[in-house]
Amino acid sequence: MRKIDARAFPVPLKDPLWWSTTMSRDIKAEAADMVTQTDQAVESLIRQRLTERYPAFDITDRPTFIVDLIDGTSNFVHGFPAVCVSIGFVIEKVPTVGVVYNLFQEQVWSAVRGQGAFFRQFDGHLQRLPLVAGPLEGLKSACVGIEWGSDRAGPNFDLNVKVLARTTGTGGAFVNSLRCIGSAAIAICRVVAGQ
Repeated sequence: MRKIDARAFPVPLKDPLWWSTTMSRDIKAEAADMVTQTDQAVESLIRQRLTERYPAFDITDRPTFIVDLIDGTSNFVHGFPAVCVSIGFVIEKVPTVGVVYNLFQEQVWSAVRGQGAFFRQFDGHLQRLPLVAGPLEGLKSACVGIEWGSDRAGPNFDLNVKVLARTTGTGGAFVNSLRCIGSAAIAICRVVAGQ
């Protein structure tokens, strides 16, 4: 898992025209929760590749692959490059391997239980995470990641609004800054990287 070769990814995934053609989209339960034809094509492609590579594994049985086809669908639809495919491998309900691939920025974050977490930019070398390790000085000096998700009502959304209101209401004294990347997987990877 530590050696990731860009040539291993299928040609359609590396072709921006493949990603951007037929930008038809459907709205799920909420207006912010979109699914594109690309979501469905990526699902088919990943399912096919995993089944070919690991024929003994049932995608829905133990061991289990957990796949987020396009994390950051809204970013994808709007052409913002914080979009990724994330694949986790779970054995007996224990996360064992994880890979987050940002195709547009050619970035791969990976982790293997007991072996650490890594970052690779395809034009660079493999780096062990965190990239930047600094002392924890509390929230007032922190850059905090906050993701809104697709829900625009309910307790999670209300909590996010309260956090934002508290931050702006204190003139930024509660936290140094907030970042909403639009991809929860990339936001988590950036935290692991110490960014």
